[in-house]
Amino acid sequence: MSGARSSRRSSAEKISADLAVLTKERPAQQVAEIGYVIGEVAGKTAVIIDDIIDTAGTLCAAAQTLLEQGAARVYAAATHGVFSGQAYENLASAPFERIVVTDTIPIAPGAPTTSSCCPAPSC
Repeated sequence: MSGARSSRRSSAEKISADLAVLTKERPAQQVAEIGYVIGEVAGKTAVIIDDIIDTAGTLCAAAQTLLEQGAARVYAAATHGVFSGQAYENLASAPFERIVVTDTIPIAPGAPTTSSCCPAPSC
């Protein structure tokens, strides 16, 4: 098991949660496609955790894939909210219950009402 996958599994176990993994492919630069979901999400609340939300294209595709696989609802959390290009528009039309990012990058005006910013943890 890779270090990242082991870390994800350990994090899920700490909060007594199941773990699902989404596969992603990049057929072209700035284009991401979600391949499939490894794990059971039907009827469950899904939380997508990522390091960066840039244009939010991959994140929105992941949310849609989870719903298509039967997830009851989808949340997102990320460390860095870059929000470039059409990110706000992408997120506003996406099926997220809530999107949370830390304050490593200030959120510009116009963020979707489902988004919020939390202080980054101190080391």
